[in-house]
Amino acid sequence: MIMLYLVNFLLEIKMSNYNTLSLYYWLGFSIFYVRLYYYVLNSLVFSAYSLVNTKSVSKNISRRYLILNIN
Repeated sequence: MIMLYLVNFLLEIKMSNYNTLSLYYWLGFSIFYVRLYYYVLNSLVFSAYSLVNTKSVSKNISRRYLILNIN
C-alpha cells in the first residue's frame, strides 16, 4: 500500500516536471526560430510578434500566452 502511494507521488512529480520542461522546450524553440529567421524578416516588430505567435512551433494557446500573463 505504501509502495503504491509512493509510485503515485513520483508519477505526479514527473508529470509536473514534464509540463515545465515542455514550456521550456517551447520557449527555446521559439527563440531559436526568431533568431534563425531574424535577418530574413525586414521588420523588428514582426520578429518580436512571431516569438509569441508561432503557430508552427506550438499549437497550444495557453503555452503561447503564458509568458504574457506572467508579467
